[in-house]
Amino acid sequence: MTIPKGKRFFSDPIDMEVSSKDKLAVSIYVKEPTGPASWHPRSVQTSYIATGNHASAANASRFDEGEEAWFWLDGVDVKPKSSVDGALAVVGSSIANGNHSTLNKDHRWPDYLAKRLNEEDSKVHLSVLNAGITANQLLNSPPEKGENVLARLDRDVLSQSGIKAVILHIGLNDIRHHPGYPAEKIIARMQEVIDVAHKKRDSDLWRDTNALQGFRYVYNRRRADQTEGE
Repeated sequence: MTIPKGKRFFSDPIDMEVSSKDKLAVSIYVKEPTGPASWHPRSVQTSYIATGNHASAANASRFDEGEEAWFWLDGVDVKPKSSVDGALAVVGSSIANGNHSTLNKDHRWPDYLAKRLNEEDSKVHLSVLNAGITANQLLNSPPEKGENVLARLDRDVLSQSGIKAVILHIGLNDIRHHPGYPAEKIIARMQEVIDVAHKKRDSDLWRDTNALQGFRYVYNRRRADQTEGE
């Protein structure tokens, strides 16, 4: 199987039941060297590596290496029960990604949001998709930090199954790395993302940037964040 650059491949469906609290392990066997692989660094979750084909192994005894990253696989689609209203996607950078949260404990804030939205007494039941990428930006994201949010919005968010709402949680890296950006430029890009989301999907969209007060990179860069916060 060869996956063209920038394309996705979907496996055959598997008939099995899983609950929202189950842990899934997906094994992939690569027969020959692939060269550079698509990956998600800083996954806050360990991928385990073994030599040889152990994709059908029932235990982890042969997997003697670990890497805090995901390779090739970028998602698992699950048919929800009828009480689930759809999916909410969080698109952002390191905070959404969960950087510095506890390894392998699902302590990213979107994980906690997913738990709250699936409690029995919740007024709305939504699955939560995490589209956070460390150091990602709204405007001119470096190539090694993923495409900017608008460029990846359709692939990472709008084309996902069952999307009903989007939380846009990004902008700090633009303020941090580009202090010369006027607030209007950042706000305009956020509005552009919102317009595209509304045009392609009948979905709700919330936007947010965190307060920068006390952050070591603040200096005189507060204006954009303050203006956006208003």
